Amino acid sequence: MLRKRLLFLILTLLAQNSWASEQVYNLTERSSSVPTFVYYVLCGSLLILSVAKIINAEIFGNFSFAFVSVKSMFMLEKEGWNTLKDGGWLLLLNYFVVISLGLYLFLEHFNFNKVLSFALAIYFVLQMLALFLTGFVTGNLKRFFHSFRSYTLVHQMLGIALIPFLLIWVLNEGTNSIYHWIFIALILVFQFYKVFRGFVIAFRQNFEWYYIILYLCTLEILPILALMRALGGEMEGV
Repeated sequence: MLRKRLLFLILTLLAQNSWASEQVYNLTERSSSVPTFVYYVLCGSLLILSVAKIINAEIFGNFSFAFVSVKSMFMLEKEGWNTLKDGGWLLLLNYFVVISLGLYLFLEHFNFNKVLSFALAIYFVLQMLALFLTGFVTGNLKRFFHSFRSYTLVHQMLGIALIPFLLIWVLNEGTNSIYHWIFIALILVFQFYKVFRGFVIAFRQNFEWYYIILYLCTLEILPILALMRALGGEMEGV
């Protein structure tokens, strides 16, 4: 018993001497390169989704079901479902918020003009205007409502998918060089899927081949040219 007490006393003294000889470190606040407003915007985005969930408890289930296939979307449309109905407009608002925020982080990293942060949101608006223009010119505006809903749906789902990605991006700012290109890759994947759905809807609606060509020119090419024209002065100032 005495040996155990002596051993405990010796170990205690050795530990105290060891700790006393160690250097004392002070806690310093970690500086963040991410602007504070980014975190507020992300919180606002989560709040938007929460309100949409309150308005319609099945909103995410219905949108996911419609996103999986065009046939599923048509089935929901027969039941009165709409991409801007029952809180759907909030998902579109969320897309505008997160896509602009993600593009802001991308542009900031490469020191581009921050005004271009709204380029993709403007691009979406131009696409919708071009879609209505195509339907008006061809006299098939009602038939183009399926394409309008599909395009809106893809962007709304992209906005939802970007939220966890942006959270990971800003919380790992020290190793975020790859996140900029993942962000662009996500956008391209959703854009290709959007075009694919557009072709599927065009064939299901029995559109003539020249309508499909007009669709590509007005909905994919024309908005890009208009956007490049409008923002050309901003790019020159970079």
